[in-house]
Amino acid sequence: MSPPDPVSALAQLLRTTPSQPLVTFHDGSTGERVELSTITVDNWVSKVANLVAGELGLDPGATFAVELPAHWQTAVTVLGGWAAGLSLTSPETDVDLRIVGPDALDSAVDGPRAGEVVASALRPLGGRFQRPLPAGWLDFALEVPPQPDVLLEPRQVADPATALPQPRSPLSLMRDAAVAADALGLRAGGRLLTDLNPATEDGLVRGLCACLAVGASLVLVAGADPAVVDRIAEQERATCRAWTIPEGPDQPTR
Repeated sequence: MSPPDPVSALAQLLRTTPSQPLVTFHDGSTGERVELSTITVDNWVSKVANLVAGELGLDPGATFAVELPAHWQTAVTVLGGWAAGLSLTSPETDVDLRIVGPDALDSAVDGPRAGEVVASALRPLGGRFQRPLPAGWLDFALEVPPQPDVLLEPRQVADPATALPQPRSPLSLMRDAAVAADALGLRAGGRLLTDLNPATEDGLVRGLCACLAVGASLVLVAGADPAVVDRIAEQERATCRAWTIPEGPDQPTR
């Protein structure tokens, strides 16, 4: 039976495999590699949720959009928003909270849209921005790490958990993720190699939530050519792949 929601799935993995790698990120353009165990992911999720529910004061059922590329911070931010009781929706809609990357600064000449904005520089080692942020914007690197790594105000995952592109309950999301995991050949203890963005519908269902549903690890790859991807697959002992534009059917990696 699938866990009722992604945060409950994370809590279950925290009890059973706290030290197992849960999210590993490779940047093919810089060579950066970041590996987060289940307990480390849980700590980041709690930090994000504590910022959202505590300092920002967003109520359960508020909406958030994650406008980040495929990255480890994308995964923990999506889960952190859910842990704070928020509903994930499209960046094109009016939302209560936007989490944006460095590219957003170039289009912020008129200031932020309605709602809170947290910006991540996506620099190695979680570095802060080296240029000023628009008025009212918060720097992820300054605001999130100091937060407590234990959830101060546990909340239920919002229903709908996501509206990408249609409203979807937490349970239906996890059921679809379990089906996707089975289709990929992803099993407990497996490692899924993917470039699917965790802030997109496909990245949620076939990527992040598929791993949470069955107790597998997510290996996120960005900016890598095919030869580098194959090397990463071997290095990380990937057991299957889910790709944005696959050359053929997703197949287990041997």
